[in-house]
Amino acid sequence: MMKRRNFIKLTGSTLAGLALSNCGKKDILINFVEREDMSSKWIPSICDQCFGGCGVLVKVKKGRVINLKGNPYHPVNRGGLCPKGLASLQLIYNPDRIKTPIKKVGNRFSKEWKPISWEEAIEIISTKLKELRERKEPEKFVILGNRNRSVGEMLISRFAEAYGTPNYVKVYPLYFNPVMKANYLTHGIDDIFAYDFEETNFILSFSSHILEDWISPVRAMNAFGFIRQGREKRAKIIHVEPRLSYTGNKADEWIRINPGTEGLFALGIANVLIKEELYDKEFIENFTFGFFDWTDESGVVHKGFKDFVTKEYYLDDISVKTGVSVADIVRIAKEFAETKPAIAIVDLGVGNYTNSLYSNFIIHSLNALVGSIDKKGGVVVPSEIPLESFPSVTHDRTSEEGIKKPRIDKAGTDLFPLATDVVNQVAISGIKGDPYDVEILLLDNFNPIFFENLDSNFKNLFEKISFIISHSTFLDESSVYADLVLPKSTFFESWQDCIAFPLGRYTVFSVGQPAVESFGNMMNFYDLIIHVAKKIGGSVGESFLWRNYREVLDFSIDGIFKSNSGTIISYQDEEKEMAELEERGFWTSKYENLERFRESLFNEGAWCDFAYYFSEWSRVFRTPSKKYEFYSLILKNKLEEICKKRAVKNKTSIKYELEKLSDELKISQRGDFIYLPHFEPPRYGENEVDYPFQLNLIRIYSNRMTGDGNLPFLQEISGNYINEKWESWAEIHPEIAKEMHISDGDYIWVESSKGRIKVKARFFEGTLKEVISIPVEFGHKNYGRWADGIGSNVFKIINYDYDYVSGSMVFLTTRVKVYKS
Repeated sequence: MMKRRNFIKLTGSTLAGLALSNCGKKDILINFVEREDMSSKWIPSICDQCFGGCGVLVKVKKGRVINLKGNPYHPVNRGGLCPKGLASLQLIYNPDRIKTPIKKVGNRFSKEWKPISWEEAIEIISTKLKELRERKEPEKFVILGNRNRSVGEMLISRFAEAYGTPNYVKVYPLYFNPVMKANYLTHGIDDIFAYDFEETNFILSFSSHILEDWISPVRAMNAFGFIRQGREKRAKIIHVEPRLSYTGNKADEWIRINPGTEGLFALGIANVLIKEELYDKEFIENFTFGFFDWTDESGVVHKGFKDFVTKEYYLDDISVKTGVSVADIVRIAKEFAETKPAIAIVDLGVGNYTNSLYSNFIIHSLNALVGSIDKKGGVVVPSEIPLESFPSVTHDRTSEEGIKKPRIDKAGTDLFPLATDVVNQVAISGIKGDPYDVEILLLDNFNPIFFENLDSNFKNLFEKISFIISHSTFLDESSVYADLVLPKSTFFESWQDCIAFPLGRYTVFSVGQPAVESFGNMMNFYDLIIHVAKKIGGSVGESFLWRNYREVLDFSIDGIFKSNSGTIISYQDEEKEMAELEERGFWTSKYENLERFRESLFNEGAWCDFAYYFSEWSRVFRTPSKKYEFYSLILKNKLEEICKKRAVKNKTSIKYELEKLSDELKISQRGDFIYLPHFEPPRYGENEVDYPFQLNLIRIYSNRMTGDGNLPFLQEISGNYINEKWESWAEIHPEIAKEMHISDGDYIWVESSKGRIKVKARFFEGTLKEVISIPVEFGHKNYGRWADGIGSNVFKIINYDYDYVSGSMVFLTTRVKVYKS
């Protein structure tokens, strides 16, 4: 019997009869057999351990999953698989999984549960929802669900509309919002864009964790390897970040920068590009709006980006605030302009500050300055997947009135003008009953109580709500408060799909099928939605033409078949030939009918379209000006719309209301400068004197804050770069630690105004002296034997705040003090 700290590391894909123990707790036994025989087979599927959507092959023997590997033909990962994907083998047979629907016996805080059937569970849910509709209050039903870019997401939206609630609030990705909203301000497209990594020659990375925490980690790692070693010309990478991450370590150069000043550094780059006239004049003149001063229809002159940057931002001042020398700013700017094609990339790191929207707005403007938008090696905007559109929802009077009601999360209001989903506001509004109470809450694989300083809001909301349903893998910190807990099936056990985040000059639609029977009595969330809709009946049931999710996928795939584009995945050479023919206007289908196409798609695992059409500007720019907007007319129109309504209501002027609204949204600039890329200083909940350190959250490649704490494979490799595992730690600079008489390995208290946690101090020279970095996903209380009581929950001390314009809840808002335990 092995203690967890002596756990054998995963090597390759073979582990034979490996038993794990956890200080006397019940064992988990997983058998991996790498012996081929006639009784084993490989079944294509999709890994859903993160948002990457990697294609996988699941090895099954005698009805049991025994191995997993990357699908070599899948364009997202080309056979690769990250540790999180491999660790999913410990998810399907995890003994802590909920194996059947359970109903709470007693009050909200009872710990007694009663197993029930799915038929009874669906009957309970549909009865509760019908009662709410009979009272003409469907808006009081709220769904908090993971955002996973799939046909299933569209199905949930359809259910919410048919039922009559405007409150399908999408939870993940929290960090993507500022990036998406910056793209919306500049392109009119509220989505993530792709970077044509394989063709670029220079990458200026702003806290972008290409090698550990990219949107699609394996895809990013493959691209990184190709541009560094797989082609004749090696691309240069400069990485800008407060902490030396693995990406920074592998870059040509790491630029150590003060936390939250990435946008200011980008303005320094822009200043040099403009003053030295190194920007792409043709692109700026023909395809951008607001670079120069401009005059509106009424004759009013407005400020443009060019003069604003050169007159308001000086390199000496930028250098002092960022900690980057003027010489480095000038040198990097010139390299960025002269080494084409070049891209400025941003991922999740810059989305954690209160100034995240404007920082992303600034950074993306660098791509416009050097003409790297819709160009080979630049930023690309692939076409949408041509899925078959759902028929119109069948409405009745109740649903028509319900969906007109204001959203519970205040998204799109003057509180959060550009927001589409604001998770924490659900709890705040629900507690106050503003604009109405929440009667029924459905959580889809979401655990808000774990985010400790949110728990006071959500716990208070939970006490007030009449009925809570949780669809979850484990009985987690939030599920324990639910009235009904429904077991979630894994990707090994269900039909699924994935609309891949834009990854390059191609689009990917993946499908997965059940490789084995359910380990217990679990259900896919989308099948649950269909069953509940049909049980409710009436117009809600009529809106769902399908008996199960497989039929939904079959229906949606019809659109791809009819599009006469793309190809089901195969050899890369064949895919390249197909793309070249398609781009020239030729396309030939290998499938004579829809049934053969569907069969091949599920047998291979994905469809992709490698053809890309440059200079289709109506696809790339959907702004009011039909160009890239340095001066965001979208933001201007939205804020002015709000202020006009306020002015009429309050009998004031629009100018007065705009001044007041800017204060509420924490915007420091005024006038035209509000709508231009500008620097907003990050806000913190504590003062620098009493709390001298900036708290930084680490998201490592084995753990991305997505509920991986109960997988021992990942616990074992969590901090391998500092030889740490099965424990929380705080990275601290050795010189600072010695001044405080702290030794490497000592236990310390890290304290904010919200509380304190006990963690192990680990020396790390790759951090700023004024920064303390702590990993997430430790410190669970209810999540399973390999998570409960392991480490400390850093969210307990987080001082949450918002990037108000985008509605993004942000985490890098906290200052702390440190002392020995």
